[in-house]
Amino acid sequence: MAGQRGARQVYDRLLQVFGFAPPIQVSLASYQLSGSTLGVPKDQRIHLHCFSEDDYVLDLWSPVFPNLYLVFTRLVGSYSGPQTRALKALKQDRTLLETDTPYFPKPRQQWSAPNQLYSVAEVIAPILQTTVDKLLRTTAANAQRLFQRQ
Repeated sequence: MAGQRGARQVYDRLLQVFGFAPPIQVSLASYQLSGSTLGVPKDQRIHLHCFSEDDYVLDLWSPVFPNLYLVFTRLVGSYSGPQTRALKALKQDRTLLETDTPYFPKPRQQWSAPNQLYSVAEVIAPILQTTVDKLLRTTAANAQRLFQRQ
């Protein structure tokens, strides 16, 4: 209960400072939710950072937060069946890519960097049965929509 109050206080402060509610990044998705778990409105834009959960978690979050975006890294290449199902089940207009610098480097690289986003798309595009260029265009538009001032 104290967590909900604290989350709501932070959210209210963001509204005061920015005049609108910027997107909220959540790093740990694998826990049960109720509509008021985060203490924010249902239409809040939320992105689940480095999503590596399964379709069960996607099914928990999606109905609660319709403005939910999932962010994927090159870690997708090591996903199991349920994780891959979550990636495929997500609407493409809710998909984002990231390198999560410096944690998921390309093979033979010491660390990752934002300029390696293309290589992240190379891992994910075949799973989504799309081209790298189309995936990059789609996810760029998604990021603009997620982070636009409302």
